[in-house]
Amino acid sequence: MSKDTALRQYVKLETSKKTIIGKVVILVFVATLLAVLSRIEALNSYMLILALGILLISSAFMRNFSSEYEYLLNDDDFFIDRIYGVSKHKELFSFSLSDISEISENSFSESGDNIRDFTSPLSEFSPTFIKLRDGSCVVLSLSDELKRGLPGSESI
Repeated sequence: MSKDTALRQYVKLETSKKTIIGKVVILVFVATLLAVLSRIEALNSYMLILALGILLISSAFMRNFSSEYEYLLNDDDFFIDRIYGVSKHKELFSFSLSDISEISENSFSESGDNIRDFTSPLSEFSPTFIKLRDGSCVVLSLSDELKRGLPGSESI
């Protein structure tokens, strides 16, 4: 990989119970709010505008329940972010490529405390285990293109 080249991959996360419950709560809240507002006679002439506004706001909240991982390989650094609602990024973990001590498609014999799993069962790629010099292990669902960008990946 040449300098100033960035490789990016998105990994869609599985819908959790928390996501489903959050969406149901928002829908119940919106339905209740619309029912209460429709009973107020002074708002009857504005009800269509109010309903559209409430639906737009609630759809913006519901987008926040979808999330995915973003893997970014940029020069000598690898970043793992979580993206909420398409636009909100939160950096979860990063490491330098020079910190990699081993790459494998098989699990290392490490304790569960040292393993950081950023995979998804929805990913089409099998897990790749990356052992870092500090003893921690990172598990990613890497595409072939991203694997080729990692040092020592020729062995996997």
